[in-house]
Amino acid sequence: MRLSVASLRRVVKQDLTIQFVPQALTSYGGLELLGRYLRRIDLGARLRQACAGLRSDYGSHRIALVLLALFYVGARRLEHLRYLRGDPLVTRFCGLARLPTRRTVADWLRQFTQGTLAPLIALNRDLVTEALARLDLPRLTIDVDGSVVRTGATVGWAFRGFNPHHRKDPSYYPLVAHVAQTGHILRLKNRPGNVHDSKQAVPFLRDIIADLRARFGRRVALEFRMDAAFFQRGILQLLAAWDCGYAIKVGYWSWLPLKARAAACRRWQPVAPGVTGHETELVLPQWHDLRLRVVLYRKHVHHETRRNFQLDLFTPDDGHYAANSAWQQLSILAHNLIRSFQLDTVAEPKPRSRKRTYAYLFRSMHTLRFLVIARAGRLTRLGGRNVLRLTKNPATETLYGQITHRLAA
Repeated sequence: MRLSVASLRRVVKQDLTIQFVPQALTSYGGLELLGRYLRRIDLGARLRQACAGLRSDYGSHRIALVLLALFYVGARRLEHLRYLRGDPLVTRFCGLARLPTRRTVADWLRQFTQGTLAPLIALNRDLVTEALARLDLPRLTIDVDGSVVRTGATVGWAFRGFNPHHRKDPSYYPLVAHVAQTGHILRLKNRPGNVHDSKQAVPFLRDIIADLRARFGRRVALEFRMDAAFFQRGILQLLAAWDCGYAIKVGYWSWLPLKARAAACRRWQPVAPGVTGHETELVLPQWHDLRLRVVLYRKHVHHETRRNFQLDLFTPDDGHYAANSAWQQLSILAHNLIRSFQLDTVAEPKPRSRKRTYAYLFRSMHTLRFLVIARAGRLTRLGGRNVLRLTKNPATETLYGQITHRLAA
């Protein structure tokens, strides 16, 4: 049926009067579904145990949930808490009657030390390994790299370091281990910004491998991918001792004969469109005649390649080193929980690839916030029970029904 032009338009003659009145309205109805998931994995009790060394009248585990809520609704700073006051779904998600102030949360974060941070790191590790165990994957591919995090000028343990785009800005340089199949961040270790990319990498990798072996034994193959900064004797010996596969980039350094090997090679095998490769064995007398399988790749380019690109993960702007480290740990906890939530509800398997990319189809946090979390609604009381009423929308109703069904299962 063709509609008339007049039925498509509306005349607007004056501005609406804006009034702010007490109402049980929410802008984040989807927090109810996410809250159900967190209650099913008993996150509140586990946070209470992980934050037992901290004090707050609100309850430390509830302050942690406040920070998770900030990440999920899209807030970036603690001062944004005041714009969430009065939202009944945000307070319900945190288990609070009222939200704390920015100063209260900042004071709570300042209580963290390396000792009190350790249980939070362990909680993140346990949640990730439990999610991986449910998938029963035959192989885990771990990507390890450093990432520049710019900070404010007065942040503790933040120094000028490797940041080609903002050379004068102080920064952190956390070491991150990322699970290629699911996108979980398995472990993060915060470091000052003026350290080498592989600083503390050997104990970092040893702890990761020991935890995964303790959880999965030898039935799950472990393999690591790292850039050239991790091409070091200690790292190679560690991976060999634990029987882990690895792929590490190697630079054309003067102490390695790679340039000469590449120049002398006359037979290159096609690897991908525009890319050829040559496999050889490299013997390093500097490392007691260590023998390595090396593959040389070459690609013809017509432009200047982009180098020294780093991805910013977090944005601490002020405060203490331990407090910002706790903020980072809670950030990756929020990330990992939303990954596990998708694995248990909406993520669908995708075909395996030789590149070891995601094994499931995931939605970005931005997309998930639009589809699920940022749903306006009204909290009403019907028949003695609280009921969340959302605007009628078939697509949203179908998606919520799918998530509710899978959570119940």
